Amino acid sequence: MGCRQLSLSAAERFTSALGDEADDTLSALHLAAIATWELGDYAEAADLNSQLLRVRERLYGPEAPATLSSRSNLALSLAGLGDANGALRVDEEVLAIRERVLGPDHPDTLASLGNLAVRLLQVGDVPRARAVAERQIERNGLVLGENHPATLAGLSNLAVILGAAGDVARSVELHETVIDGRRRLLGPQHPDTLNSTYGLAVALVDLRGPGDTEALSLAQEAAVGFAHLYGDDHPSAVRARQLAAGPDAVRGHGSPEAVPT
Repeated sequence: MGCRQLSLSAAERFTSALGDEADDTLSALHLAAIATWELGDYAEAADLNSQLLRVRERLYGPEAPATLSSRSNLALSLAGLGDANGALRVDEEVLAIRERVLGPDHPDTLASLGNLAVRLLQVGDVPRARAVAERQIERNGLVLGENHPATLAGLSNLAVILGAAGDVARSVELHETVIDGRRRLLGPQHPDTLNSTYGLAVALVDLRGPGDTEALSLAQEAAVGFAHLYGDDHPSAVRARQLAAGPDAVRGHGSPEAVPT
């Protein structure tokens, strides 16, 4: 039984025992929404997050940490459904509130900075995306440490942004740094490591050309790993498999990493 089903089952049990608006029920639904998003079911994740947001706003208020988490996670689902501009508006609002309510160095605030960098890249504002990503990396390094997974996620996003800006050589260097750190800390089959594997493959294709054997091998490694974790039809598995197909593959600039909170 996967995380999504386990969380939904827990929510059902909590609902029966405590009610549908109990903290434990809402926490289980929160985890179910994250797992649904991770599986690539963005429409269902958006529905779950919208339901949670309505309840949490009513119970806790619009600026409570749990409410802001639901708003932030709704932005992830909107972006997955193709509404990057709508997601950007939500991310900007959540970041502003978190900076004021939680402080600039709170982990949720730092996560919002990273998500904003991703969203800016998705709407084509590469210079601002780079500035926000560099700000997040600096703060993460000071608050969490240079080898913290969140710091590596920020470096991964900066690598993708640099690729989009045309600084491919620096992009490759950063991807290599991140993938080394993630393989050491998380293992080669962790989703974040696989995303770095795919990102490095894209950057190497941009640097060396579409027939580069190292890039194709990395893309195949990522495709197999994503398919094992999520299934053959998951967007990440499909994207990596397309890149591994060779010179005629359609590709972007790698996969930036927005994170749920």
